[in-house]
Amino acid sequence: NMTSLETVYFYDNKFTGQLTAKIGYLTNLQYLTYSTLSNTTTPIPKELGNLPNLRGLVLEGNSFTGPIPQELRN
Repeated sequence: NMTSLETVYFYDNKFTGQLTAKIGYLTNLQYLTYSTLSNTTTPIPKELGNLPNLRGLVLEGNSFTGPIPQELRN
């Protein structure tokens, strides 16, 4: 069951498209690194704000568009 994941590390991959909003279902996630994915040109999903246990978030090296979602500003 993926909902028990605590750490996800994607670095220097060639992913295309967007970071799925379904990431918000990973309620046990504590650390997410989604870095240096140059083809990511979409907004940061607001669903990241649904992760009550998130302690570390690294999104460097991407081309996200738009503002940082209000849900992440708490």
